[in-house]
Amino acid sequence: MRQTTVKELGNVLPDSGESFSFESHTGRREKDIYKLMNSKPSFATNLPWQVRCCLAVLLRSVGSVTFPEYGKGESKLADLEKRGELFDSLFLSLGDAYYLYVCARIESIGNELKVTLTCPNCKYEQNNYTINLNDLIVKVYETEEDTKKEIDLVLPVTLGEKKYTKATVSGLRFTVPQERLDSFADAKLDSVAETTTLVGSNTPLAVELISDWPTRVINQVYTIINELTPGIDQMFEFTCANCESKNPYAVNWEYLGFFS
Repeated sequence: MRQTTVKELGNVLPDSGESFSFESHTGRREKDIYKLMNSKPSFATNLPWQVRCCLAVLLRSVGSVTFPEYGKGESKLADLEKRGELFDSLFLSLGDAYYLYVCARIESIGNELKVTLTCPNCKYEQNNYTINLNDLIVKVYETEEDTKKEIDLVLPVTLGEKKYTKATVSGLRFTVPQERLDSFADAKLDSVAETTTLVGSNTPLAVELISDWPTRVINQVYTIINELTPGIDQMFEFTCANCESKNPYAVNWEYLGFFS
């Protein structure tokens, strides 16, 4: 897997390698995004749902798939929901979906994102710090070997009455959780169950089947999942203007702030 930047990769998806294009981000399209988001009020703060609704409204094409043209006047919710269903049918990887999301933001509003940073060392607060989204690092698949990996588990795990010592791990797909994941631990278990197959077993994994696995194994597999998932690195390094220390910062993808 190679590393590049958003600017260098351009309108090519890091996983599938397909090209894409967007509709113009107008006031009408902004209203459409919120209309689709708010069609499920309980999902409004769900980040994958926000990403899905934003892209369903703004995408014009992905590879050979073309989204319906907009008519004149206000969009009907039923038509927006059809665009959402078409987006779902793309079955994108997590990396491709978030890459599209960042590119949509760049094309709609620009590549500069202003944030407030607080240095963890001296507590100095930097207001209106500018992140150039074009400079974010992107991991790109180059060969089939980049997409999955067989690993020796740090500890054996039990499934049914058998013990297993090896697993095959792949990168994450983009999905909208149908229920709230209340913690990072829940998210990790969900990710491991989705992407992992025990070598020698034909049983699909589920959260309830792996909840009693040792934490060391869960963390090992989760680390590999992140290594194998292409797309944009949410972390970047900033230098404090006061003490000059270098510190990590995670970009917040929430729609309201990211597209402001």
